[in-house]
Amino acid sequence: MKRVKNRNRWKLAILAALTLSFVSVAAHEEGHEAPGQMPPVGPHGGEYTRLTHHYGEAVITGNQVMVYILEKDVKHVAEDATGVSLEYQIPGAGKKPVVLSKKGDGYSGSIDVPSTTRRLNLFIECTLDGKKEKGSLIYEIKR
Repeated sequence: MKRVKNRNRWKLAILAALTLSFVSVAAHEEGHEAPGQMPPVGPHGGEYTRLTHHYGEAVITGNQVMVYILEKDVKHVAEDATGVSLEYQIPGAGKKPVVLSKKGDGYSGSIDVPSTTRRLNLFIECTLDGKKEKGSLIYEIKR
């Protein structure tokens, strides 16, 4: 009789421990973000990189590239960016400049990338608040 009671106590203890562990994991995974954590993609759905003091985001669709210069919070477009330029490089080849023109909040340009290319190195430069800023990122092309 004692064995049955002890066995039931162990089962209850294990069940309680498992329940508490699941509850603590569920509460922890509730979408709380750590302070200073950056979003996985930019506000326009592209990949972004840190410039000197701001951020640059690139979105590639087919042969078109859109570049956005973002504020330090990565949520808003920097309105006062000037001299925005972009160069791209296919791994193993040289850099090629992209002619950009202002389009809405960003800068639009055309690139010539072979269909077999999966990755591009992008180099973004601009002037903000009278200071030159530049950065680079590796863009994974989704096809």
